[in-house]
Amino acid sequence: MGFNLDQFLSNKELSVAELDEFSVSLELDLTEIKRNYAYAIANLKRIEIQIKEAAKGEDQKQHIVGLQQKYASFASSVNAIKKQISVIETNLMKVGKKKASIQRKVKKVIDEKGLNKTLGLINSSLLINVIEYPVIQEARSQIHNLSQEAKQKITLVEVVAYALNRLPSMYASTKDGYRHHHNTATGEFYPKIIETVRRAIRVLLVGDPLHDSSDIPDEVFCDPPGLLSRLCQLFDRKQMRWKEVPSVLHSLMPDYSNVDLQGELLPEPKNSFVSRKDKVSDITSYLKRSKLRSVASNSNNNSDDDFSSNLSWKSEAKEAERAEMQQQIFQIYTLKGKLKYVNVTEKFIMVATLHLMAGITSDEVDLVEVAAHALNYFPQTYVTTERGLTLLRQKSYAKLPEYIEQVRKSFARVKYSTRLLSEPLYFAEFNLEYQEAMTALATMLDRDDLSPDNLIDVIKTFIE
Repeated sequence: MGFNLDQFLSNKELSVAELDEFSVSLELDLTEIKRNYAYAIANLKRIEIQIKEAAKGEDQKQHIVGLQQKYASFASSVNAIKKQISVIETNLMKVGKKKASIQRKVKKVIDEKGLNKTLGLINSSLLINVIEYPVIQEARSQIHNLSQEAKQKITLVEVVAYALNRLPSMYASTKDGYRHHHNTATGEFYPKIIETVRRAIRVLLVGDPLHDSSDIPDEVFCDPPGLLSRLCQLFDRKQMRWKEVPSVLHSLMPDYSNVDLQGELLPEPKNSFVSRKDKVSDITSYLKRSKLRSVASNSNNNSDDDFSSNLSWKSEAKEAERAEMQQQIFQIYTLKGKLKYVNVTEKFIMVATLHLMAGITSDEVDLVEVAAHALNYFPQTYVTTERGLTLLRQKSYAKLPEYIEQVRKSFARVKYSTRLLSEPLYFAEFNLEYQEAMTALATMLDRDDLSPDNLIDVIKTFIE
C-alpha cells in the first residue's frame, strides 16, 4: 500500500518540524525529477533534429520510422515526468497549507494568553524554575570565598549550569507554587544545593581539555527578559525595568531632547516640524503615564504605611514577603540574559505545549501551568556555550515525542485536578511594561518596523 499524504496531514499531532522535514524530502525529489525532465526534453529535441536530417536523404523511411518510435517513447516519458512534477508541487502546496494552519493555531494560543505577538513561539518568561535563584546565590557565595587564582579558572554561569543540571526541577507559574518550591529549596533541600554547587566548583577547577568558551549568541535572547538584559548591558545599567527604558534612552538624545525625564515639555526650538511635535507629544504621554503610575504607587504605599501601623506583625511580614518575592522573580526574569545561559528542555517543553494546545482556549486549561507541570518530570539541560546549545538541541529534538507525551499527561492532570485559586506570578506586569515600552521606543526612534529582532541594532545605531 502506497503512502497516503492526506492521511499523513490529517494527523492532529503533526508538528511544524515534521512538516519542514517532509517538505525538504519533497523538494529534493522535485529537484531530481526536474533534472530528469530536462534530460528527456533534450533527448526529444535531439531526435527531432535526427528525423529532420533523415527526411532529407533517400531510402531513409525505415530509419525515420525507428526514430519516430524512439521519439514517441521519450515523449511518453516526458509526459509521465510532468505528471510526477505536478503531483509533487501539489503535495508541497498541501504541506505548506497545513504548516500555515498549525502556525495560525499556535499564534492564536499565544494571543489568548495575552503575550505580545512578537515574543516568538518559544517564549518561556511566564514560568520560572524556582531553584535557579538559591543556586545562583549559593554559587556566588562559594566563588567569593575562593582564592584569586581559582576565581580566574571558573565562571559563575558555568557553576550554575553544572549544578542546575544535577538538581531536580522546581517550576512554578503561580505565587503559591513559587512559595512552596522556594520554601523547599531554601529549607530542607538547601544542603543538597550547597553540596552540588561545591561539586560543580571542584569539577570545573580541574578543567576540561575540550572546554568550549564560545558564548551563546545574543540573538538567542530575543524574548522580553533577554532583550531587557541586553539593554541593561548596552546602557551600562546594573538593573532596569522595561518602564524605565524610554526614559534612559531619552537621556541619550542630546540633539532633540524636547521632553525632560518627568514628562514636561522643554521650549520648542525654532523651525521645528509638526511631526516632531507629534512625536514629543507621544513621548510626553508615555512618560506622564509612567509618572502617574509611580505617584499612584507611592500614594498607595503611603496609604499602606498609614494603614499598616494598625495591622498585626503578620500582615507586615506578608507584605515584606510579597516585596521580596517580586524582587526575586524579577531578578530570575532577567538572569538568563545577564548570565547568558539557556535551558533547552524548557524551550522544547514550551514547543510541545503550544503544539498540543493549539485551538484550546485559556478558559479550559492554563497553558503555562501545563508546561510547568511537565517540566518538573524531566532533568533540565542548561547550556552556556554555542556548541552546547547546538548539541542539546539535537538531542532534545530526538526526545520531542517523549516531551509531547508528558505534556499530554500534564494537560489531563491539570484539567481534571481540583484547582485552587492562586495568583499568577508577576510576569504579566513585566510583559505589559515591555509592550508599552516598545510602542514608546518606536515613536522615539521613528521606526514603525521596530521589533525584537532589530531592537538592539536600532538602538546601537541611534546612540552611536
